[in-house]
Amino acid sequence: MRLEGVSDKNWETVKVAKEFLGQGVAGIDLAGPENEEVANRKFAPFFAKAKELGIPYTIHAGEAMGPESVKEALAMGTKRIGHGIRSMEDPELIKKLVQDQITLECCASSNLNTKIFDDLSQYPLRKLLAKKVQATVNTDNMTVSQTNLPREYKLLESIGLTSAEEKQVYLNVVNAAFCDQAEKERLLDLVR
Repeated sequence: MRLEGVSDKNWETVKVAKEFLGQGVAGIDLAGPENEEVANRKFAPFFAKAKELGIPYTIHAGEAMGPESVKEALAMGTKRIGHGIRSMEDPELIKKLVQDQITLECCASSNLNTKIFDDLSQYPLRKLLAKKVQATVNTDNMTVSQTNLPREYKLLESIGLTSAEEKQVYLNVVNAAFCDQAEKERLLDLVR
């Protein structure tokens, strides 16, 4: 979702997500450009309904608009933040992310493409992991960033991401997955 003024399409997204939840649909996502014109809070009714219906969701925040947008997304009840990388600017927010086990979907190539960081050496994934934030490695929009997960890991390994950190990222991914506990256990068995 992210089309301002097209609420009928967003309501349809929630309806279809509920209808096909667990049958190829795992949840919904609020994506697209972060700016005041399409601020996350404008979509609160859709996510309140999704929460009521038991539909998991991710909200993109903390990329262009900074830590305040992450706080706004948390107020909407999300447990997963698309990006969230600028949460590092607010130590109290980092504490809350850890305490509430909120997942950040970190997308290095995308964040470099959108000029959130000037170069990879500034990318804070390892710092987030060191602070025990449930950070993960993601591609964001693979076609725009022209990337995939192996490329993202290779990129992050170039700034020192260790095998232990990669394992932690995998565990974070499984913990945050929009699937049942049996599937999570099956995925965890792959690294035990």
